[in-house]
Amino acid sequence: MRGTSTAIFIPWRDLRLAARVFRPADHGVRPRAGSSAVLLIHGWSGYQDANDVVLGAALAEAGLWAMTFDLAGHGLSEGSPERYTLADFLDQACAAHDHLHAEVSGPYGSLAHRPVSVCGTSLGAYLGVLLSAERAVNELSLRVPAHYPDAMFSGIPVAEYVRAGQAWGWRSLALAPDTTRALRALQSFRGHLQIIEAARDEVIPRQTIVNYLQAAVRCASVQHVVLPEATHVIYEHRASRRDALRRVRAWIAERPGADQNPYSSTASSSQDLR
Repeated sequence: MRGTSTAIFIPWRDLRLAARVFRPADHGVRPRAGSSAVLLIHGWSGYQDANDVVLGAALAEAGLWAMTFDLAGHGLSEGSPERYTLADFLDQACAAHDHLHAEVSGPYGSLAHRPVSVCGTSLGAYLGVLLSAERAVNELSLRVPAHYPDAMFSGIPVAEYVRAGQAWGWRSLALAPDTTRALRALQSFRGHLQIIEAARDEVIPRQTIVNYLQAAVRCASVQHVVLPEATHVIYEHRASRRDALRRVRAWIAERPGADQNPYSSTASSSQDLR
């Protein structure tokens, strides 16, 4: 059954971030037990309308709350993409998380302490991993996840790093799980993890995926999917786009044990795929 959606703006510092909240058709049906809602985060130079709104609508049809948003300087959000650092984008992800959690906790007061699921693409996947160390997150779905050196938190704008053209070389390094902030966050993550890899990715080398998988030592479950025909921008290949959206929706809404909170005493500790 189709849900509804509302375009909103989230305040961040002196800017407004464009967002859209997706609600199940029957607002009286509480979100499933494991999480309160799903936050979707797009990648660098992307925007929510490219892919995430389709997934948000599909999740609402499955009976889940969801929210998409545009990072500052992207899509309909205010600001210039040239000026923002990883710390800025992480702060925006935290603001979006808090808004979504408040949105769901309003009509369902008992969900105030429930974690949120996060689904991110590229930079958005990286931010999702970092967010899991800042907020209560019980599921991470990472599509073609990017990775960045911790030195960028010293104030280097993401746009400057991208232009420098050094990302591929650094991302090709085999890194120990305690090497970076993102890997340490994933090493501590005890929720459910899904990683979707593009076999023809020209931005994220396979070693980056391996580094993330090797850090996922405490996850309640891990699912690793490889899309054989996909490049980094998955939606440019129609079949890969459909496959990725189907897999994410099924993993979040239909996965065995999806109603369980991995941080509760009754959560399953089984692993789907390591």
